[in-house]
Amino acid sequence: MASKSKFYLSILGIMIIFLVVLIVAKGLYFSAKTIKSEQSEITPPLTQTATSGEEVYTNASGHKWTLPAKADFTVSTPPGAPITFLEGKIEPLKVHPGDIQHMRIVVI
Repeated sequence: MASKSKFYLSILGIMIIFLVVLIVAKGLYFSAKTIKSEQSEITPPLTQTATSGEEVYTNASGHKWTLPAKADFTVSTPPGAPITFLEGKIEPLKVHPGDIQHMRIVVI
């Protein structure tokens, strides 16, 4: 009788493990499907070339913007910080693999 109950307990354990694996696999499948559907909704911006040579980007909503050839920026520094950022420059702003991009930051 004891061997029969051990047999049923082992079958029950195997069924529980199978159900847990099935639930985890189902969760992974649906999360991957959701990520894939979200990625398919993302559309890259459309590009055109403006008269000044800069590229004009258009997003899905129809808003247009240009990406300048170089960018000047400033970074605010809290009072008493050991390093103070004065200015920064990135030239050219848009690069592709293999291109050279220069970045200049002035600090004191």
